[in-house]
This record gives sequence, C-alpha cells and structure tokens, in this order.
Amino acid sequence: MRPVLGTNLSYSSVAGWLRLVYQVGSLPRCSTPYHQRCRLLYRSLRLADIHACRDLEALAGLEQLFDRARHYADLPAGYSLRRVLARSELGALLVETRNRLEAVRSGRADRQRQPGPRLDPQRLPDAALERLIQHHPDLAVVELLRAERRRRAA
Repeated sequence: MRPVLGTNLSYSSVAGWLRLVYQVGSLPRCSTPYHQRCRLLYRSLRLADIHACRDLEALAGLEQLFDRARHYADLPAGYSLRRVLARSELGALLVETRNRLEAVRSGRADRQRQPGPRLDPQRLPDAALERLIQHHPDLAVVELLRAERRRRAA
C-alpha cells in the first residue's frame, strides 16, 4: 500500500488511485481540509507509477480521466483535477499513459530493447548526411561522414 502523505488515504495500484480520485474528488464539499486532501491525492501519482502499470483497464481509465480533465474543468465533479494540476501537467500524464498503454497492448513492454545497427554513412540519405556533418558532437564521426560525402561527390 502506498500512503498519500498528509492524509489517511492509501492505494496499492494505479487502479486504486483512480478509484480514490473518483471517490474522494466527487464529493461536493467546501472545506479547506477536503481541498487539501484532494490536492495531496492528485499529486501523489507519479510518472513512474504509470510506467510500472500493466493493467490495461486501469491505463484506459487514466487516459480517459486525463483527456477529459484537460478539456472540462469539472472532472471529478466535486474538486476537479484542473484546480490542482496545470494543463501541461495533465498533458504530460496523458502522454505517459498513452505511451504505456500502447506498449502494453503491443507487447513491447515485455521485451528487452534491442540495440539498433551501428551508424553506417553509406546507408544515410544525403540530407541526413549533411545534417550530421553540421551537428554531430563527435569530430571523429564527422570526419567519417565528410569522407563519405567526398566519395559520393566523386
């Protein structure tokens, strides 16, 4: 169980956090302790929590919550997310949620990332070759790229 610091609330998963948001945030109360409890709860979800989640249903619920909260000021109805999180913060949470949802759906979340092929100047298009010559930080690589450009010109 992950406690929400400063409150008596806790959750064990993203799905639990989502349930708490709708349970606590939907109560129409006008009190400072209630607003503080909602603020602490809404800020307790981290990007790392989303990235560790593998529950498709919970991720879909998060996506819907963040997407709707970015456009409507009253979600949840009692004390909305927009009162606590800026639109840019909601957007960052939404992007992370959508990326994780796609990774879990496609199975990419379960696979190790394979290293890509080494940089082969002969396979680069001309525009990419020129861009790398202008912007690559490693001068040894830049010399290899210039040699490839000279070879193409000849």
